[in-house]
Amino acid sequence: MRKERVLTAAATLMVVGLLGLGSAMWAFAEPPWQRFQDGSQARLEGITIGKAHAVVPGPNWRKEVCRLFPTVPAVRPRWTPTVINTPADTTLFWVLRQNQPGGPHREERVTVADEHGCESQAVSQSLETAPEPFSSGRVLCAYEARAFPRRGDRLFLRFYERSGGGPWEKTGQLAAGNPNPGRYPAWTPHPLPQERESEGTSFTLTRLITDVKPGRTLQAASEGEEAFTLARFRITRNGRVQRHWQPVRVRVSDAAGNDWQCFCYDPDPVGDEQEILLGEQLWSDESAWKLKVEFQRSSAFLPEEMWTVRNVPVPAGPHRNTFPGESTVRFQRRIELRRVAGAYANDPQDYTGLGFPEPSVHVRMAGTGEGVRVLLWKVREQCGSLLKVGRTYADNQGRFSWAVPDARPGSRVNLTFAIQKTRSVEYLAAPEWLH
Repeated sequence: MRKERVLTAAATLMVVGLLGLGSAMWAFAEPPWQRFQDGSQARLEGITIGKAHAVVPGPNWRKEVCRLFPTVPAVRPRWTPTVINTPADTTLFWVLRQNQPGGPHREERVTVADEHGCESQAVSQSLETAPEPFSSGRVLCAYEARAFPRRGDRLFLRFYERSGGGPWEKTGQLAAGNPNPGRYPAWTPHPLPQERESEGTSFTLTRLITDVKPGRTLQAASEGEEAFTLARFRITRNGRVQRHWQPVRVRVSDAAGNDWQCFCYDPDPVGDEQEILLGEQLWSDESAWKLKVEFQRSSAFLPEEMWTVRNVPVPAGPHRNTFPGESTVRFQRRIELRRVAGAYANDPQDYTGLGFPEPSVHVRMAGTGEGVRVLLWKVREQCGSLLKVGRTYADNQGRFSWAVPDARPGSRVNLTFAIQKTRSVEYLAAPEWLH
């Protein structure tokens, strides 16, 4: 009996020792470094999901201490988390980089891929100097993936580089577990073309093609090259083509929970149809995709949809703003002519990082902008000359901006806006693949 007790105690001590050793190894373990082809190194520090994101680089015990005792960084500033807040729920991949090559002509592109090679673009959300105790030459990067393949067990963060506009070359990748694992349903697509009617107007999705290279050439993207999704629409009323209706926003979602928005600028006419490029490649793991498409008119406006602000001053030089202070209410939305900006000028009270290299006009609407759109219809100088309206920007925060490249600094202009209710329809489709 005594011998059995001794053996039991010895076995218990061995198990406790092994558990303690394993815990110690885990606590002091750090993410492994991966060496890239360009000589740099990188390691994945963590993945965060939501709107409030924070990470503490380093060994696991430090991460746990800061998680359990949030006041510790006040005592140990070197352990202060790096924090990023995003306007919507998203996924951030935190990567510690070392010895990144630089240069004015070097570009980098990051994607999130699954085991089958399906890729989604990841956007560099922030580039922060890594906190101590890291040595100089290391930076902590957060890559935002608004959508990524979710059905597999593992993901790969792929890094591509190019110089001088040449071809993209893969320099390395980091492996990670899927932060959104689960068994998801499968949607059944409807065949194309799909016709949807709204208030007597028919909006028909005629083609949906993915893995398209830039330029709307209907050529398949090469390995590592940026890939997009092309959509074509035919818009009719009583059998007649309506060219003044245009797609302006597409909300894309899948059965696995991905959901993102694309804004469409300057759709291309292709015969009786209109063609747009979505800023993401769709992946083959999903049997169908839901597209909620918002359309607006580019002409044929009603008098009650027009708003003119007269004698608006254009800033006398770059990096300057004028704030007219004019606003109106249409469709229960307050719409403000926020500012007229000189070249490269940002809004000091609403910084968006958007500084056009030419004079520009900026409007802010209460709400998200969904369901109501603002269009800068005409810009007229005091002498009566019409000025060209250049590129357009809009977002889901109710911001609308337009470049007016020919506006003369120090002049005054009359601005006419068209404010309209949009039409939205939904499609459920499977994309064609060019490969």
